[in-house]
Amino acid sequence: MDALKQDLSQLYDEIWDNIKYNALGLLSKLNSDKSGQTIAKELILSAPGGGFQAICDLNRPDLTVEARVVENPEWRRLLGREVVEVANWKLEQVGYTVKTPKTI
Repeated sequence: MDALKQDLSQLYDEIWDNIKYNALGLLSKLNSDKSGQTIAKELILSAPGGGFQAICDLNRPDLTVEARVVENPEWRRLLGREVVEVANWKLEQVGYTVKTPKTI
């Protein structure tokens, strides 16, 4: 399992531990043969809704893949400008203030 996929697996556990939300979309992708980079890109580039919206509705946008990407320099570097911009946009739509610079 690559490092990014391990981080996503830890995020899944953190989501469950903190808000008892079963992020099945993330879990199913983690159980696939896809790399962490592919999983993160697919989740971020998908239309807003699903797990992202559910987690935000529970007032924890900090637990989304989008927040982790924009707040982690290594993830920003790995996923690239387009993915970071989409993640920023989605977070702005729910009023989340990013804790680090938004640029890569």
